[in-house]
Amino acid sequence: MNALFHGQQAWINLRLLQDGARRGVAVVVADKGPGIPDLDAAMRDGYSTRNSLGIGMGAARRLMDDFAVTTEIGKGTTVTMAKWKD
Repeated sequence: MNALFHGQQAWINLRLLQDGARRGVAVVVADKGPGIPDLDAAMRDGYSTRNSLGIGMGAARRLMDDFAVTTEIGKGTTVTMAKWKD
């Protein structure tokens, strides 16, 4: 949702993963928006810039097996996640 509300030229890429017998899905969400000025705050539950519940980034991190965020002020944000099937 953050990419839709704050980003410009946002995109989402989904792809299947396979590592030997292990399978999963990778999700990359990227935008060319303003970037996240305080990433630590954005990862905490309850932090919101849109009067929402503020659980999106933290919930995504908890739900996924792999999670990484890169952000640069004035250039955008990329969130890369993966979920592996048990």
